[in-house]
Amino acid sequence: MTFRNNDLPDVESTRTIFSVSTLNKKVQLTLERVIGSVWVEGEISNFIRAQSGHSYFSLKDDTSQLRCAMFRVQSKKLKFIPTNGDKIVAYGRVGLYTARGEYQLVIDTLEPLGSGALQLRFDKLKEKLFREGLFDTDKKHDFPKWPKSIGVVTSPSGAAIRDILAVLKRRCPAIPVIIYPTLVQGSSAVASIVNAIEIANKRMDCDALIVSRGGGSLEDLWAFNEELVANAIFNSDIPIASGVGHEKDITICDLVADIRAATPSAAAEIISPDLSQWSKDVHRLYNTLDTNLGKIIRDKKDLLGRLNRSLISPKRKVEMDNQKLDDLASRLVNHTQQKISLSNTTLNRFLSRINSKLFRRQIDHRKNLVSLCKKNLNGLIKSMFKEARFSLSKNQEILSALGPLATLRRGYAIVTDEKGRIIRKSSEKLIGQSIKTQLDQGTINSKVIDANLDIDK
Repeated sequence: MTFRNNDLPDVESTRTIFSVSTLNKKVQLTLERVIGSVWVEGEISNFIRAQSGHSYFSLKDDTSQLRCAMFRVQSKKLKFIPTNGDKIVAYGRVGLYTARGEYQLVIDTLEPLGSGALQLRFDKLKEKLFREGLFDTDKKHDFPKWPKSIGVVTSPSGAAIRDILAVLKRRCPAIPVIIYPTLVQGSSAVASIVNAIEIANKRMDCDALIVSRGGGSLEDLWAFNEELVANAIFNSDIPIASGVGHEKDITICDLVADIRAATPSAAAEIISPDLSQWSKDVHRLYNTLDTNLGKIIRDKKDLLGRLNRSLISPKRKVEMDNQKLDDLASRLVNHTQQKISLSNTTLNRFLSRINSKLFRRQIDHRKNLVSLCKKNLNGLIKSMFKEARFSLSKNQEILSALGPLATLRRGYAIVTDEKGRIIRKSSEKLIGQSIKTQLDQGTINSKVIDANLDIDK
């Protein structure tokens, strides 16, 4: 049954009727599109954490309240546990829970009241230092594998120094530790931290430095989020490891430092050598070296044995080399003969091809030169013969004048015995013998009757 008010215009044919779900969805879309994500400040009340891990509560002020939902994934990221009465700042998107028709804030981030401004300062400083290059990995220092000493910038009475010293004593008790005491919280902490880092760099007593403190809230750790501390760490000539807070805490100090550790103990673990592990490594390397050297020695002995067995005597080596030399000489002779034969063949082939007028003119010229030389040589030979004959004639005249025939012509004689031997002195042995006297003209044969030797002459 439909009731109609006759005073209203007839809109029966034009009206649109929504279901409750459809209307809630339209309202939900409108809220998300028009308002979107916002920051809201308020006090937590009616806080409930469901078994699913989702959190449900209300934010209220003096006059109003707002239903809120925070799902499990976002709840796990919280750095604190929300409780009723906490003053907080929430960031999320405005929407509508369509099942009940209640509008709500679906929260992405939840912070205690007051930390939101600090977080904003943190984000702005982080972006500024990133643009200036303070986070660049290529500007970070390398830590020595075995530092001569380790410096620690922290509170001398806090838990962090006790944890660091315990780790260093366990891992490398031989390495000295220098503590540069500083404040780690409060208004004077920034200047104290910067001063301690600068003193360490001025003295250069250590070659590795830890900047650390224990965990705490964002406000507690804020001294390590100041630009002065970041610049001091960046300008340090000593490599710095940052161990500030717990693993979930990330500070500007962590980002600028050469190494970021989750805790102070972890920082000590990272930059210190493990003496016991080094000892194990040295022992392992010694065993490996001993094994390898033993194997090398055995291999060399086996090789030496094989070489001794295959070694030939020097005499046999010489014989083999001589045989090889003879073979090479024979091959060289054969190769040379082949080369000569090939060269002769090539030369004859080239000579047979030479038939140019220039070559013939050169041959005729050479023939004329040979004929001229022959003529000159004949004249020279005749002249030499003439001179030789003249010299021979002169020598014959000299020889004839000095010879025995010339002596005979001057009246001398040559006396010989029966055997034709020349008699140069008289002797009794000649008595009764026949002698022959050679004169210039003819000879006289006679017999010796008497012989006297004139000993006075």
